[in-house]
Amino acid sequence: MRLMGSIPAEIGAINKLTYLNLSHNNLTGELPSTIGNLTQLVMLDVSSNSIDGEIPHEFINLKKLVLLNLTQNSFNGSIPSEIGYISSLKFLDISNNNLHGPIPSGLMNHCPYLKLNNNFLNGSVPTRITDLSSLDLSYNNFTSNYPEKTASYMLRILSAFMLGVFVACGVFYIVMLLYAAEDLKDAERRSKSEERRRNNADFSIWNYDGKVTYEDIIEATNDFDIKYCIGTGAYGSVYKTQLPNGKIVAVKKLYRMESENPSFDKSFGNEVKMLTEICHWNILRLYGFCLHKRNMFLVYEYMEGGSLSFVLANMMEKLSN
Repeated sequence: MRLMGSIPAEIGAINKLTYLNLSHNNLTGELPSTIGNLTQLVMLDVSSNSIDGEIPHEFINLKKLVLLNLTQNSFNGSIPSEIGYISSLKFLDISNNNLHGPIPSGLMNHCPYLKLNNNFLNGSVPTRITDLSSLDLSYNNFTSNYPEKTASYMLRILSAFMLGVFVACGVFYIVMLLYAAEDLKDAERRSKSEERRRNNADFSIWNYDGKVTYEDIIEATNDFDIKYCIGTGAYGSVYKTQLPNGKIVAVKKLYRMESENPSFDKSFGNEVKMLTEICHWNILRLYGFCLHKRNMFLVYEYMEGGSLSFVLANMMEKLSN
């Protein structure tokens, strides 16, 4: 599918654009002067279209332009002298257009590859051409017989230069890929950090002499491996585990089905509130709790010589009296 219509002036708003290739389409109309706003542009290729009008003088703003390809269009008018001031320009192909007038003298000062053939250019050929790598002036109306009225004057092959251009483009894309990969890694790190933050948002530890996180509990129980289980009951299973500082605790993991009960949140909150307000030597200390979509558990002081369910039942019985 080929693009049709004219190039919109709004393209000049993409001021960070570095490569613009619109070649081999059915584009018509003039090249908008807003192209001059693309000050980061390195390559511009609009070859093989039906673009007419004059070449914009605003090209003088493209200080980083290396390659400019306008061949196979219907550009008219003269070659803007401003193009001769783009010191970064190394490749210029404006062949096969309707251009007339002389060659700007500054154009040959720094651009080693020039294709100006198949136009209506006239006047004399500038004498400063010995520093060029490739020059094609064929099929124009020049009056000078230098150099020997040859239709095409090729000074030397430009393969080394073209190779350099392709290598530079390759390096540019590799750098862009590396930056993109680093951005992806940063996004993944931010995502993992956010996930950890969400995991800890509903996890709370208090009345404890060490720092404990959700990950500490999961790691200490090996994600609630059965080998750490020391008892089961109607509402959950109890795991004995050792925290990073060496302290032994009991973790009561509640069954998943409990959370599906509409009254679960209320009863869970009441149990936590009650246990945090009680301070008695004969009642287990509650260190903390976790209410999460993956895991729900309570972290208790571990007591040797009895099951947690027995102690809790005994505690509830005493409270009811």
